[in-house]
Amino acid sequence: MTYFGKAAAVLAAATAAVAATLSAGSPATAASTWTVAPGGVFTGPSASAIVGDTATGAQWRCGSGSAGGAFAPGAGQTGTGIATFSSWTARTCTGPLGIPVTLTALRLPWRLDTGGYDPVTGTATGTLTGASMHWVGAAGGTADFDGPGGAGSGTGVLTVSYVNGSGVFTVTGGNLHVHNAAGEFLGLVNDGDPWTFGGSFTLNPRTTVTSP
Repeated sequence: MTYFGKAAAVLAAATAAVAATLSAGSPATAASTWTVAPGGVFTGPSASAIVGDTATGAQWRCGSGSAGGAFAPGAGQTGTGIATFSSWTARTCTGPLGIPVTLTALRLPWRLDTGGYDPVTGTATGTLTGASMHWVGAAGGTADFDGPGGAGSGTGVLTVSYVNGSGVFTVTGGNLHVHNAAGEFLGLVNDGDPWTFGGSFTLNPRTTVTSP
């Protein structure tokens, strides 16, 4: 197995573990109201991420970076727009062909909506809406990653979870697809292919998101 295959396997295992925690023997339920304390502005170092074209199997490992935003504090919230992610540093990613690419986030801020909560594990699940990304390779290749509305539309939705005890925020999937692929990565990254992004970061300062 290649280095990137091993990295993807680790990410897949972590994603499966989150899913198992939320579904097997765990009282995760849809939540109607939410409480955030203390809320407010946060930043956080992010661990390396795995991105890739799931149709071709091509994968890239992206170096660490940081993200930031703000949680709306208080009780009785609906969960829609409970937080915004307003910053996300560009990352250098390496993978097939050995050509580095720079991955950047577009159309910030992205909106965090919470939908389910597991009081046993203290885990909130939801989506980041508005996700859009773009990359440029060292040899000039480019591609966009967004939802069904096309490149730069901000129709991307990422599936996420947040664990209160650890403050770890994890992205485990979504509806991103490849748009406007050009250059040296054609064949590895093709227009219309599903695109996956998986990674995590730790909030600082940590906040608590609960329901009810």
